[in-house]
Amino acid sequence: PSSIKKVGGSKMGLLVGEKITARNLLKGLLISSGNDAAIALSEAVSGSSEAFTELMNQKNLDLGLEQTHFSDPAGTQDGNISSAFEMAHLAKQVFKDGFLQSVMREKESIVSSVDGKIKHTLSNTNRLLGTDISGRIIAGKTGTTPIAKECLIAFIGQAGNRTTMAILLGSQNRYGEMKDLIQWTDETYH
Repeated sequence: PSSIKKVGGSKMGLLVGEKITARNLLKGLLISSGNDAAIALSEAVSGSSEAFTELMNQKNLDLGLEQTHFSDPAGTQDGNISSAFEMAHLAKQVFKDGFLQSVMREKESIVSSVDGKIKHTLSNTNRLLGTDISGRIIAGKTGTTPIAKECLIAFIGQAGNRTTMAILLGSQNRYGEMKDLIQWTDETYH
């Protein structure tokens, strides 16, 4: 869609007229926080970003989320609101899907258009993924807007194949704060 040219923030680098699979758009959305992928997916599913946003908000109601409201599919507008508790509920729903979980674990990926002529190199915006915290950040999703500041949902591997989720909203230093939160959790809970 031509509307991808107008979207701001992080992008996967889609070109107007490019044909690409929904699977590769999801990778662009979840790995490199591609706002252009969010717009392309929303228009493919519902015909418009506005119609897709209505579906997103209906899903919130279906899940019993009363503090979450979306104003656009990419999450870039000021009207997108939620709480850490409800973001955790949404993240758990996403993490249940094997494909989405595997995508959120990827540090990098290369995806291509349907004809293979256009390639997109995707780098995960979550800089903690697979890093010095014993490689324990196994998946996650970042988000940043001027009002929301730095946000991070992290899935942390624990002993016994357990996974812990941590959510930071409104941070000035999401990676440093996440490291501190993981250290505190390790020292406090056994």
